[in-house]
Amino acid sequence: MAKIYKCKNCGELYTFWDGVGFLYPSVFSEVRTAAVQGEYGKEIQALITEKPDIVVDASNKIYFCTECGYWNVEKSLDCYLPKGVIYKVEHSIPWSVISSADGSSKENHGHISVIPPWVLKKGYEIIKMYPHICSQCGKKMRRYVNPPVDKMEKEENILKLKCKKCGGDITCTKDEIFID
Repeated sequence: MAKIYKCKNCGELYTFWDGVGFLYPSVFSEVRTAAVQGEYGKEIQALITEKPDIVVDASNKIYFCTECGYWNVEKSLDCYLPKGVIYKVEHSIPWSVISSADGSSKENHGHISVIPPWVLKKGYEIIKMYPHICSQCGKKMRRYVNPPVDKMEKEENILKLKCKKCGGDITCTKDEIFID
């Protein structure tokens, strides 16, 4: 799914491909493999080695720098562990992936269940938030949440996304693109 944002000043349109799509199982497997191989840092690699049930969120989110205003769509990469009883969906999760380099246990013969982000919110607890770093100034980035959930997010997000063409404020048009 994509959300369309528009600059209030010059009319420039931006398409933010966030969330997941039908390619998510493949992306999930690639992100898991990269995490096991240490591409997202030694800390996440060690967490997965210690606790193979960890799920790395491979969905896309908007991140912005509070220092310089740069923004980008990036993989979440937050790490989750199942809570006591895993949230049950009415239908079984329809995705599974076969991978030999994903760090999965031998009992499941290389199959890992793909856990979509909406299940992570209900049956898992976050144990590590991935630190997104601004490629422009090196400062820590924050996740952009639209609409803001609480007062703090509202204050953090207000006018943070700026047009890369003219510097004007960009806002969500409420238009969406679905291609799945």
